[in-house]
Order: sequence, then C-alpha cells, then structure tokens
Amino acid sequence: MLAENPDDIDANRVMGLALFASGDKAKFQQAANYLQHYVDKAPDTDPLKASAKESLEYLKTAENVKPEKTQPARGTAGRKHP
Repeated sequence: MLAENPDDIDANRVMGLALFASGDKAKFQQAANYLQHYVDKAPDTDPLKASAKESLEYLKTAENVKPEKTQPARGTAGRKHP
C-alpha cells in the first residue's frame, strides 16, 4: 500500500506503530520515519494524532532515534532534470 501511495497517512501510522510495538530496536528508525510522516501529514483534528506524537516523542527521547526528513512523494520536488 505504501509503495503505491507513500502519503497514505493511515498506512504510515499503522506501519510506524506496528514497528514501534514490535520492541525490535533495529526497527525503531523506520518506526520514527513512518510516524513523523504521519504527524506531518495528518490534520490536527485526527483523533489518533496525539498517540502517534507520544510514541514518536518516546522514540526521540528514550531511544535517541531521530526521524529522517520526510521524503517528497514520487514524481514531485527533488527530481533532477538533465
């Protein structure tokens, strides 16, 4: 699903929380990346945004994991032209 639509906020939230809940520290970087993308894109009215922010904050402070910069969607900014 994310391969076809990387900006799907629900898929980013689910993937981020699943990787976080796995407890596998090797997957925490990916979890932080997905959660950051979700937090960046989800509207403030999204009732699940607060819990995602809490999980992301935990990763940042307790696990010292910093999300990588959110990538633009495929086919948009950042494409090099010859």
